Parts: sequence; C-alpha cells; structure tokens
Amino acid sequence: MKVTIKDRRVIGLPEEKIGPVLQWADHQAEWIGAEAFAGQSKLEEVVLGEGIRVIETKAFYRCENLKKLVLPESLEEIGDSAFLGCGKLEEVVLPAACRLVGEKAFSWCGGLKKVTFCAGGEKRQIGESAFSFCSALEKVEIAEGFVLVGRSAFSVCSALEEVCLPESLCEIGSQAFEACGALRQVRFSSGLQRIGSWAFRECRALAEVDLPDTVQEIGEGAFLGCMELMSVHLPAYLTQISDWLFGKCRALTRLDFPPSLRRIGAFAFSRCRKIRSFSFAPGIEEIGRGAFSACLDTEEISFGPGVTKIEDRAFEMCGALRAVTLPDTVEHLTAKPFYECRALLGIRYLWRGTKMPYVWVPFTPRGRKLICQMQQGIFTWQQYDEMFPAWRTKQQKITVACWRLRFREGLSDEAQAQYRAYIKRYALETARQAIEKEDMERLSLLCEEKLLPKRHLPALIALSSKGQGLSTAMLLEYGKTQVHPPAKRRFQL
Repeated sequence: MKVTIKDRRVIGLPEEKIGPVLQWADHQAEWIGAEAFAGQSKLEEVVLGEGIRVIETKAFYRCENLKKLVLPESLEEIGDSAFLGCGKLEEVVLPAACRLVGEKAFSWCGGLKKVTFCAGGEKRQIGESAFSFCSALEKVEIAEGFVLVGRSAFSVCSALEEVCLPESLCEIGSQAFEACGALRQVRFSSGLQRIGSWAFRECRALAEVDLPDTVQEIGEGAFLGCMELMSVHLPAYLTQISDWLFGKCRALTRLDFPPSLRRIGAFAFSRCRKIRSFSFAPGIEEIGRGAFSACLDTEEISFGPGVTKIEDRAFEMCGALRAVTLPDTVEHLTAKPFYECRALLGIRYLWRGTKMPYVWVPFTPRGRKLICQMQQGIFTWQQYDEMFPAWRTKQQKITVACWRLRFREGLSDEAQAQYRAYIKRYALETARQAIEKEDMERLSLLCEEKLLPKRHLPALIALSSKGQGLSTAMLLEYGKTQVHPPAKRRFQL
C-alpha cells in the first residue's frame, strides 16, 4: 500500500486505496499528519511500526469502524482529537515514551474498555477531555511518570468503577472525573498537591475519600453531589474548604477537620443531611454564605476562638439545630446567618470576660443585645438574670435555669430561688429530656440540687432502661439518698 510522505510526515493516501488494515513499518516517516486518515470508515485495524513519534491532530478522527490499534514504542505524542469518535475501538496500550495524550485524543470512543498506561518517562500528561465520554471504560490505572490528569480527562465515563493514581501525579484537573456515576474507589497518591474544581462532581457511587497530607488545594465543588460519600479524610495542612466542596453529600455522617483550617466557603456543606454535629478547632476565621444551609439533621455546631465573620444564611434552614458555639471574636452577629433555624434555642458564647467556659444566651433579639453588651464591656449578671421572665419558650427558660444553677458567677440568692422554682415546676419534663438525650450533666444537676420529686423516679427509671441505661444508676442512687419523714400513724393506742 503506497502512502504519501512529505518531510517525514504521512499525509495520507487516496480513499479508494484505503483497506481494512493499515500496517506501517517505514522508518522514514516520524509523524502521522493532521487528518491523514480522518473519516476513513473502511479502516478496521491500524498497526504503526517503530519510528513514528507523533500522531497529529485528527489523524484518525471518526474512523468509526476502527477496532484494533497498535502503537509503537517510539511514540511520544498523540495530538488533539487524534482518535476522537472511533466508537468501536476496544483497547489502547500507551507506550512508555508517550509523554502527552492530547485534548480529546480518545474522546467519544464508546467501545473502549481498557486503557493501559506503560510506566516510564517523566512529566507525562493526560490532556483535556482525553478520554471523556468513553462509556465502556471500567478501570483506569495510570502509570508512574504522569504528573497531570487534565481538565475533564475522564468525565462522563459512566461505567468507570475504579481509578488508581501514581505517586508521581501532582494535579487532578477541573472536572477530571465529573459525572462518573459508577465510580466507587479512587486511590489517591501520596504526591498529589492539587485537586481542581468539580473534579469528582456527581460521582454518586463514591463512598470514601482518603486524601494525602500533601494536598494543598481542593477546588470548589470537587465532591459536589457525591450522594453515597460517607467518609472523608482531609489533608493535615488544608487552609480552606472551598465553595460547594461537599455540597449535597447526603450520606456523609462525619468529618475530622485539620487545625490549619482558616475558611469555610459558601455552601461548603449545604444539604449534608446526616451530619449530626460539626466541631472546629480554634483558627477558623470566616464562614461563607450558606456554608451549612439545609443540614437537616445537624443539632450542634461548635467553633473555637478566631471566627470574625459569619456571612448571611450560613446556617439557613438547619431545622434540627439547637445550639451553636461561637467565640466573642465574631463581629456584628445578627439573625441573618440563622434564617429559618426554628429549633435553635441559643448560643454558647465564648466570652473572655468570664472564667466560665461559656455564656448560654437564648437566640432572641434580647439575647443578641446581651452579646452586644458583652462586646462593649457594659454587661452585668444582674441584667442577665432580670431577663429570665422575658425569654420566649419553656425550653429556653429551662436551659437558662440549669446553666445558671451550674455556673453561679454573680448569681444572687433571689435569682437562684427563681431558677430553682422554675426547674422544680418542670422537673419531670427536664429529667425526661436529659435521659432521652443522655445529658448526664443536666440530670446530675437535678439530683445534686434535689429538684426531682421521688414520685417521678419509677417512670424515669423505666424510661432510662429502654435506652442504654446510662442514667439508671444515677436515679437509683438518688432514690436512696432521699430522706422522707416517717408516715403519721393513723391510730394511737
């Protein structure tokens, strides 16, 4: 078969001379030219001999019946869209010398089931959309030497289940594995430094992410919409959680945050419905808009000292949120961050003006006024205690009363009597809540202050035994210590 060659570049040959098999062994040529065999529907097999170093842009573009491809060990570069749309191509072996797989090189190869990356070389790259829309590809194991997986490199590979990344890999580009709906496992390499925006967005089957400590940056929305994601290990030196990073990860139940963290981006954990609590070490400075919005099962969020800025609607529609711990470094605290948090009772305010671990402030306009007074240095405990009748709900009053009886700084005898009387009035309800939530501190307070009438003990012990029974021993011991006057004798002889 005679092929046209010019300046060591294969230009092509007349269409009528194209057969089902192209075997190339002429060492005079080093390039397969741009569009040399583009659109050749008769071509079914291509075997390229040694000497070919470059396959240029669209060289075999839309060879729709191409099934077999053999690349030479001498191959160094595959150009953009070189094999785009070769829908029947089933397997590709990329030689060790190949340092670049170009943009869309094998995109839309719907029949491609296996790609073998041979180890060797340095600073190798997989270009943008190189294997995108390869719907039959099930496993990718990238060999050592590759430093970059480009933007959308394996996006919408709907059958892809497993990805193994080499130690040499430094960067995963934006949208690299986006919408790989069957992807269950990714083995991240210890040399990885950067994960681009939306890199694993909508990988709905991904269940676990274990990121190495070498990762310095994770782009926005990198794991957005990973519906089955349950466990995440974050890098030890990560400084920010970017916008939408774990948004809509509805199965996520727990995260451990590194102490290096400084910023939580907008909507970072939005709609993470199953996380019951968030706890952050000191150092967080900024909480973005909607960062924890619609976390429906979240009951408690705790921040250490350092937070200065909380943007509007940061905790919007957290329907189960009952308590938030905030430091006194927060500037201009308003109601806007807690929009539609209807169960929110109050804020544990870390005020440096007291020796107590925190000040419990009901989440009401009056409560926010108290926080402002603390920040301005004009707060007094008398003001706090005088506001007790004005708190909105029974639960707020019970919580305030229990807290003040536990931490008595500046507590007058009159205020103490007020709090004791209120707790005694609702002792049964308070004890039930403490048992159900396993709040041993509150139950211990009721027992120590002798605010729990003996007549309620059988019902409370029965309630405790239905759960884990942690409070049963405390209640039994309390029953023994209760002293009651002897019953009066009805008749006297």
